[in-house]
Amino acid sequence: MGCQVTKVLAANGEPSILYRDLSLITTNASETMQLYLQAKALGIGEMHVDPNGEPFIDEIVERLQEITSITQKEFQEVRPDFAIEAGALTPEIEALAKSIEKSIRETKRKIDAEPDNQDLRHFFEGAHEKLQADKLLLLTNQSAQSILDIANRELAFAKKIGSKSRIADAELKHIIDITDMWKFDVLREFLTPEQRDSENIMNTTFQEISGVAESVYNDILEVARQNTKERIEARNVQLGRPDTPVNVRVIKDISVPSSLFLDLTHAPEEIVAELAGTLA
Repeated sequence: MGCQVTKVLAANGEPSILYRDLSLITTNASETMQLYLQAKALGIGEMHVDPNGEPFIDEIVERLQEITSITQKEFQEVRPDFAIEAGALTPEIEALAKSIEKSIRETKRKIDAEPDNQDLRHFFEGAHEKLQADKLLLLTNQSAQSILDIANRELAFAKKIGSKSRIADAELKHIIDITDMWKFDVLREFLTPEQRDSENIMNTTFQEISGVAESVYNDILEVARQNTKERIEARNVQLGRPDTPVNVRVIKDISVPSSLFLDLTHAPEEIVAELAGTLA
């Protein structure tokens, strides 16, 4: 059964001025509610507030732009450590790339829908650029480190929301920062059909979603481990020692930025030199 938002109230019970102002710069009620919930999640902090105790729209837009800028800066500091051979992507990673592409198209649509509102347009442009950068990092570099970075973001997101009790399908979309909106699609792909059903999504707990994300994280780590092992084995064949044992082990620790460690005891020296320092 569908529902429609007819009135949003502030904490004091009065109609929300912030929601009203946001509705003037968005194209539909869903978009308005998304920005409104993001704004509420920011907290008031040092921001000025209106008579209802809610922050003014100009300060909200400015804060969201700051978050986008910080996210972009963090991405620029990511350095891939070593490359996986071209064509080594699994269907799961390809699905992740397609999900990112879907969100890229969506942010482009939002940019085109805001020809007159420069603040909101710039915000969506920042999200658009961040998503393009994520796709470039995943597909062009095809690096184990970039895959781990994305996997760690997935897991960190799941852990962050894991302390909550329950959440509705629509609410989950609103909680996720728009610069990482593709995460929602990725996680939903790994939910069961029953969990995805609109009548049952209310019964999907944060803990269940957290478990799904951790499973995806483990799968991605295994992809990185297996690709590295096969690369070393192929090089051993070229060197005329195909029977040399190769051990590649994974230590999963989300507190460590790069949680893939290799046992390179029997690997060719040139590969040891290439990989050992970057994964320590």
